[in-house]
Amino acid sequence: TRQFAWIGALAFSGITAALILRTNWHGTKLMLFDVLYGAAATFIIIHCAARRSSFLRIGLESRVVMLLGAISYSLYLMHTPVLMLVHQWTQAWHSSAPAVLMIMLLVGVPAAIIACSIFYWIFERPFLNVRAKLGSVAAKAQLIDPQLQPA
Repeated sequence: TRQFAWIGALAFSGITAALILRTNWHGTKLMLFDVLYGAAATFIIIHCAARRSSFLRIGLESRVVMLLGAISYSLYLMHTPVLMLVHQWTQAWHSSAPAVLMIMLLVGVPAAIIACSIFYWIFERPFLNVRAKLGSVAAKAQLIDPQLQPA
């Protein structure tokens, strides 16, 4: 299984290097990279599943990564508006493209993570608790009356 991790890491590195060096690729060539990235990720997942003490697995089970996993849906929903606000803020300075990129990475990404964490705790998490409670109520109702079908 150690080979799977090395194959995945080498594939990720090679694909990323090829994309950086050949930025004008599009269409079918880009779809090929999607397939190769998926295959590389598969090798890494197999490695993590097979080895309990994997360095990568330990990293993926860290508190920071677990937090990102918990807020991932909120991050998916909210990252674009937050990053757009930060980008508009940088436009007022008439900065160069590399400076804007650095600001987006150093200010925009943490701002998106913080805003999405707040969104998660205020909106998403309470509804997850409600869903869990409703699920247990439906299960109890079905125990009482097996003919009752959950909605």
